Amino acid sequence: MNQNSEKCMRCREAGMKKCRKKFVFWRILVWTFCAAPVGVSVVLLAGILHSVFLVLQTVCMQVFFERVSAAGLPALTAARHPAGSTPDGWLSFGNGGVLECMLVLAGVIAAGLIFGTIHNAVVEGVSFRVSKEFSRRLQKQTARFPAEAFEDTSFLERHENAKRGVDQSVFFMNVCFLIATYYVPYFVLMGIYLAMLKPVFLAALLLIFLPVLIQQRYRSRSFAKFEQETVRDRRMFEYYEGCMTKLEFFKETRLLGAYRFFEGLFLEALERYDRKEWRVQVRSGIRQMLIKCLTLAGYLAVLLLFVWEVWNGGVSVGAFAALFTSLNTMFRIMEELVCGHVGRISENYASIRNYTAFLDLEPVNGTITEIGEGNPEIRAEHLDFRYPGCEAEVLKDVSFTVHSGETVAVVGENGAGKSTLLKVLCGQYLPTGGCLRINGKCTRELEWEAFEESLSGVFQNYVRYGMTLFENVAVSESRRLDGEAFAALESRRLDGEAITALESRRLDGEAFAVSGSRRLNEEVSAASGSRRMGKACEEETYGDTVEKILKKCGFPVERMPEGLSTMLSREFGGIDLSGGQWQKAAIARGCFRERGVLILDEPTAAIDPLEERHMYRLFEEICRDRTAVIITHRLAAARAADRILVMENGRLAEQGTHDELLQAKGAYWRMYELQKQNYTASV
Repeated sequence: MNQNSEKCMRCREAGMKKCRKKFVFWRILVWTFCAAPVGVSVVLLAGILHSVFLVLQTVCMQVFFERVSAAGLPALTAARHPAGSTPDGWLSFGNGGVLECMLVLAGVIAAGLIFGTIHNAVVEGVSFRVSKEFSRRLQKQTARFPAEAFEDTSFLERHENAKRGVDQSVFFMNVCFLIATYYVPYFVLMGIYLAMLKPVFLAALLLIFLPVLIQQRYRSRSFAKFEQETVRDRRMFEYYEGCMTKLEFFKETRLLGAYRFFEGLFLEALERYDRKEWRVQVRSGIRQMLIKCLTLAGYLAVLLLFVWEVWNGGVSVGAFAALFTSLNTMFRIMEELVCGHVGRISENYASIRNYTAFLDLEPVNGTITEIGEGNPEIRAEHLDFRYPGCEAEVLKDVSFTVHSGETVAVVGENGAGKSTLLKVLCGQYLPTGGCLRINGKCTRELEWEAFEESLSGVFQNYVRYGMTLFENVAVSESRRLDGEAFAALESRRLDGEAITALESRRLDGEAFAVSGSRRLNEEVSAASGSRRMGKACEEETYGDTVEKILKKCGFPVERMPEGLSTMLSREFGGIDLSGGQWQKAAIARGCFRERGVLILDEPTAAIDPLEERHMYRLFEEICRDRTAVIITHRLAAARAADRILVMENGRLAEQGTHDELLQAKGAYWRMYELQKQNYTASV
């Protein structure tokens, strides 16, 4: 493990200890209220009123049964009165009549149902908004970590546990609201009611559920241990499942007949996970069964206690009838709380704690927030690098300088270290030895956002976004949109004609011109106008700029069914592009992002030879007046650079211009001769 990983590890451990000292409930509560303040307030109020009316039902039942008892039982009434007659006051208002009690009881029951329905309906909406907020926090925190963290098994396991904690945190907060606004008020008010009748009733109920609470404590510990022990198995079977079902794996997995191989690995990992879960569930189930037997015995004991008190005149018949009717409700609610909600929290509380612990992690980051104006100079001073968990150095004592505005090509055989050097230059990794300086500032001292903001690039392993053609290009420069247009690009909520056009995926160049929210920010356009391809001016719309860049890259915009708004994903009802067209779109995306440093990583890997020469001329144009680094194995692309760096076995073997390196007859000359033979050898 290299020094950077060790620093991140110490940082993570510090974050875990810090989180344990904080009360998770209050943090989740604050985040929940910030996500939906009005909804949370309605949930709290409706829950409290629901519990109050539920207790009032018991009180009203007691009054009702006592009125019925005082007025005379139906059997006695039939014996005392002639057929067709009724006693005075039996169904009359006032004078102790029963009808008014029935109406009050019905009103109380109806009010409880209404507030319960409101509570359940609002909880659904609040849960959705809170889930989005918790996911946003996780994504924002994840984006703060460098690429090397995602090759650290420990970090990946923490991240996986945190993802599981999002849904569990939402459920945890819902249960906390239920406890605070429904269960606690209900049991407090019922406790007061029982204590007023007979304090022994309250004590008996508390003793019944004490073993249940103790059992849930053990359950929480068991599942917390299970959560930590199975995270790797869970990650493995989810990965193998993706190899069988995800689109990016589908073609190769089926074509090479590897489906059954991954199916076997998936089932094996799933079986390991199931065995561990089964052991935990069996132990927990046995304890829970014993506890429920004790609870049932206690339930019967309480019923006998009620009968005993009525027999001895300790409570009235009306109170007994109300308590007997409500006893099943109390046990149902208590079991729902302890065995249902608290039980699930006990199982998943470790995930909730893992989620908050992940948000506490503080990645190692620099303090310098600005690199400087103009095209930066890049200077590598004795760079060394090895990947996390590896002992071998991939880069060894690499030193070079890329002057401001200079274009440098990096060439070498497979395994020479080109890709690793690219990752270090892009800030994805910090060197384990030596220093990389941008405008004289060491990358270890730079904030990652400041470093990344100075770069643009075209990469060999480009991303095929499932969005429109316009969005596939403009996503690289979304910060240049003004406030209204940026919000529209993010939320897809353009108003007026634009929302109809965007949602129907028919927003072509003319519609972009109509939509004022798609205009370039004037100040940014003026500052970068000298560089922008096609000489875009401040009056030019984003749609026009994107279209010009795409056409300059050789992309056939006119052949797209819906122009710039063509959806490039079959999953969302759109189309798919060829490999060459996707790479041209990726090149346009990199060109559209105006930055002082441009990184080109095998930019013509999927381009046919007929268009490759055109792309080389394009690269010469876009690299002009920028600091550019081209990573390639095609020496035709390297020839156009101001200087060429030749990597060999992780070291910088030689550097110079194309002609200088050919005269030196070193590693570059050998590569050149080999490639030349591929074209000149007789067939």
